[in-house]
Amino acid sequence: MAQEGKSVATESGGFADYSPVQFQAALSASGLNAAGLAQELQVTPAAVNRYANLRSGLQPATVKRMCDALGIHPSVVCAVPLESALLVHLRCWSGLTRTQAAQGMQLAGALYGVWEGRGDMSHERENGQKSFIHRSDWEMCRLAAKVFSCQVRQVTAALQRTRDATPWG
Repeated sequence: MAQEGKSVATESGGFADYSPVQFQAALSASGLNAAGLAQELQVTPAAVNRYANLRSGLQPATVKRMCDALGIHPSVVCAVPLESALLVHLRCWSGLTRTQAAQGMQLAGALYGVWEGRGDMSHERENGQKSFIHRSDWEMCRLAAKVFSCQVRQVTAALQRTRDATPWG
């Protein structure tokens, strides 16, 4: 699905599937160079060059700021297209960390991580019992759409793809 050189979403909430190649293409297409983008972002040109060459570890907020300055949607610099996006991609494209998304959806961080990671609302406790959040898929998708600034249908589709991608065996 994703291209070589991509980032993987990290526990700290790094930008999922960031593509430096696609960022460099977007930068060229914008007519800006590293110095021009650096001025827009109020960082050094060296920082922009570092962003352009990093393969992982970029925070969603940093990528969102870069994309806003270039006038593009963050999905443009992602190796995964919108029609293949998982929940993690929608969160990253909104510029949020997992903690921020959990707070926006009024969920505990661990429970949000489970939902984002596998599309499931159950959480295994230390004693082996499962606890469930009593929100329907519709409620979760509606909340996520508000927090991620996207459409409910996009979250619903990403939720299904997340579930489909989860190895339940």
